[in-house]
Amino acid sequence: MEVYDLDYEGAKVYFATDAERLSILETLDEDEKKHLHLQVVVNHDEKWAIWRMGHYYKNTKHLSQLGNGIDNTTDNEDDYEEVVKLIKEQGWLPSE
Repeated sequence: MEVYDLDYEGAKVYFATDAERLSILETLDEDEKKHLHLQVVVNHDEKWAIWRMGHYYKNTKHLSQLGNGIDNTTDNEDDYEEVVKLIKEQGWLPSE
């Protein structure tokens, strides 16, 4: 299993083809953008991918906390093949 931790700019790339998610990113205030934490988990053995997104330090108007040992977010399934392709294209390295 691999975990990828992305910031606001990485989230914009990750959601580039998802108009709904991109519009959510645009509603974030400066603090939320600065501390956004998008975590993408890929399981190559079982061929699945999920993502979860939050604020690194606290719950906010738009984001749950995802950081400092706290995870108040929910898992969102994603297309395994598309996620693997994007990770390779972007050259992202796993954090774990």
